[in-house]
Amino acid sequence: MALFTSNRDFQLWDYTVTHKQLLLRSPRGPNVADNIDIVFWSVRYLNLQTALRGLAIDLASTQDAASVEAIFGGAPDVSVIRIDTSEKQFFIAAGGFRVLQNDRDIFDSTLCYMGDDRPIESCGKELVRFRSPAN
Repeated sequence: MALFTSNRDFQLWDYTVTHKQLLLRSPRGPNVADNIDIVFWSVRYLNLQTALRGLAIDLASTQDAASVEAIFGGAPDVSVIRIDTSEKQFFIAAGGFRVLQNDRDIFDSTLCYMGDDRPIESCGKELVRFRSPAN
């Protein structure tokens, strides 16, 4: 079973180089009350398109992780995470991720030091949290 699944559309919404954080968002709209934000931290490798139609997030298989490590140039000090969509498979090497549900403004990013253990109530309701055992 996947760590998180959704049939909603997601977009690559925000990325900060300095904190190595990535935000994928399924924005709220006329028929959808809340945003679903997927925030990754300690991002070391990213293979992703900018629009995703539905997704399932899980840890990469040993074989897929080895393929990413070959591209990366060695084993990253984080987990290799697989994102399956209806069309394709993508990989992110990251220290972990959180899935948040919120009603924040469309221009309001939820990238806010997600790697630590501080409360994140202001970022929304946490639906899923995964921290890499390697991190």
